Amino acid sequence: MGWWPFRRTARESAPFAQDQSVLPSIPTSEDAHISSEDTASLPEYEVSEWLEMIGYGKYQKYVTVFVGVVSFAEIAELSVTAIIIKALACEWGLTSLEKAILAGMIMIGEGVGSLTGGKLADMYGRWKVMIFMIYLIVVTSVVAICATSYYVYVIFRTLTGFGIGGVYIVSTCYIHEFSQMDKRALSLTTSYCIGESGAVYTSLCAVFIMVYLPNDIAWRVELVMVLVPSLIMLVMVHFTDESPRYLAITNQEQAAHRVLERIARVNGTVLPQGRIKISTEKRGEFRDVYRPPYTRISVILSIVSFSIMYVLNGMFYFIPDVLTYGYCSLSSLFQATYVSPTGCVLYTQAEYIFFVFLHASSIPAIILGGVSTEKIGRVWSLVSSNWVTFFLILALILCLHYVITLVDLILIVMMTYLDITVVWIYAPELYPTYMRTTTAGVLNAFNRLGAAAGCFVTEYVDSYQYMITLYSYMCVSAVSALATLFTRHETQGEFLIDQRDDVTVAGSMRPESRERLQRLRSRYAAQSGTSQYGAITPQHTRKEQLPSRPQSHTTGTFYTPLQSAEFT
Repeated sequence: MGWWPFRRTARESAPFAQDQSVLPSIPTSEDAHISSEDTASLPEYEVSEWLEMIGYGKYQKYVTVFVGVVSFAEIAELSVTAIIIKALACEWGLTSLEKAILAGMIMIGEGVGSLTGGKLADMYGRWKVMIFMIYLIVVTSVVAICATSYYVYVIFRTLTGFGIGGVYIVSTCYIHEFSQMDKRALSLTTSYCIGESGAVYTSLCAVFIMVYLPNDIAWRVELVMVLVPSLIMLVMVHFTDESPRYLAITNQEQAAHRVLERIARVNGTVLPQGRIKISTEKRGEFRDVYRPPYTRISVILSIVSFSIMYVLNGMFYFIPDVLTYGYCSLSSLFQATYVSPTGCVLYTQAEYIFFVFLHASSIPAIILGGVSTEKIGRVWSLVSSNWVTFFLILALILCLHYVITLVDLILIVMMTYLDITVVWIYAPELYPTYMRTTTAGVLNAFNRLGAAAGCFVTEYVDSYQYMITLYSYMCVSAVSALATLFTRHETQGEFLIDQRDDVTVAGSMRPESRERLQRLRSRYAAQSGTSQYGAITPQHTRKEQLPSRPQSHTTGTFYTPLQSAEFT
C-alpha cells in the first residue's frame, strides 16, 4: 500500500502549485524549519482544504480508474446472471421459481454486503474493507465456476454478491473523498462509464462463448471471463491508500498527513505546512441515517434507489422474453430461437448482440447524467430523470407499434442508468464522513432489494402475464417520481462535510465553515490569476438541527520539515 508506481513529475493541476512565490504566508515542507513560537499562528486546515490545495492530478485519476474497474466488475457480475440463466436452467432442469431465486439471490447478497461493508468502512476504514471484499469475490467466484449442483452455485454466487456489494459501495464514497469539489461529478461519471463497459464486455463474450461452446461448458467459461476484472481489481487495490477524511475523523493525524503527502508527490505538487483539523466521531450508526436532519432525504433516496433497480434489472429479464414471445401488439423480432437437445430454449446470437447494444446505449445516458448534475443541479436532475422514466414506462401500456416499443424499452434502460448516476453523485455529497459509507450501504441495500424483486417478478410470471409485470414497473416508477418532488437540498457547489458539528441541514455546512473554505479557494484563484473556483452561496433556507450529542474533541497537528520527511 505504501509503494506507488509513479515518478514525481512537473507541477500540475493546482493553481497554488504553479507559482509558490505568490504564497509566502503558507510555508511548505521544503522550507526552512519554523520555530515553535510560529506554529500557533499557522492556519488549521480541514482535509477538504488540503485536497483543494493539492489539486487534481495523477493520484485522483488513478483512483478514478480503480473505482471504474470496481464498477466494471460489479456490473459484469450483475449482468452475467441474465445471460447464463437459461443455460443453467437447461443443465439443471430448473423451474420458474428456482430461476427466480437464482436471479434474486446475488442481488440479496449484494444488498447485505452493502449494509455490512458500509458500516465496517465507517468503523474500521475504507481500504481494509475493500481489500477483504475483493479477496472474498475472487475465492467465491472460483468455487461457483466449479459448482456441480444448483444449491452450491446459489450459495457461492450469493457470497460473491456479498463481496461485490461491499466493495462497490465503499469505492463509490471513496472516489468522492479524494476528489475536489468541482471534479466529483466528472470523476464518478468517468468511473461509471468504465464500469458500464463491463456489461458490454460480458455480452460480447456471450456472443461467441454461449453460442459456439457446449452448454455445460459455456456458462463456466463465461464466468471465468467475468472473473478477470475482479483479478485486475485485486492488483490495483494494493496501490491505493486509506481515505484521509476517514483518518482525520479517527484522530490519526500522522497517517492522514502521510496520505496527503503521497497525493501531493504523485500529483507533482508541494504540500503546504500547517495543522490538520482532526476529531473523534462516533461512526457507523444505522440509526443516524434516518434521524434529523437526514430523515426526509434518506426516505426519498431509499424509495428512488429501490425503484431504479426494480425497473432496470427487471428489464434485463423482461426484454429478451418480450422480443421472443411478444406481448400486446409487439411482434416477435427473434423467431429463430435455438432449442438444445434437451428441449431447452436458449438465447439466440441475435439476442446476445441485442444485449451488447442495449448495454452500450447506457454509456451516453451516464455521461448525460454527469453533465446534467453540473448544468442544472443534482435535485433537478433527480426529479426530471425519474419523471421521464415514468412516462416512458407509461407509453408501454399503450401497446404501440413494435419498433416504437423497442425504442421505448431502450430509452427506459438508458434513463434508469441516468437515474443511477445522478443518485450516486448526489447521495455521498449529502452525508458527512462519519456516516457516508453506512448511508450509502443502506441506500444500495434498497437498490439491490429492488433488483432482486424485479428479477423475481419478471422471472416468475409466465409469457402470458407480461402486462402484470408492466403495471408493477409503472406503479413503482410513479411512487419514485412523486417522492423526488419533496427533495429540497442541493449539493452542487458544496464541500464534503467531515464532522458532526459542521452540519446544519442535510448536505449543507454551517455558513462559517463554508465561508472559510470559500475564502481559501478565492485567495488561491486570485493569486494564480484564474477564476475557476466559483462562489459558493448558501443553498438552503430551512434549518434542522442535529440531535444533541457531546461535542467532538477537535485538535490539530503542525508538521515540521523533519516530521514530514518521515513519511516520504
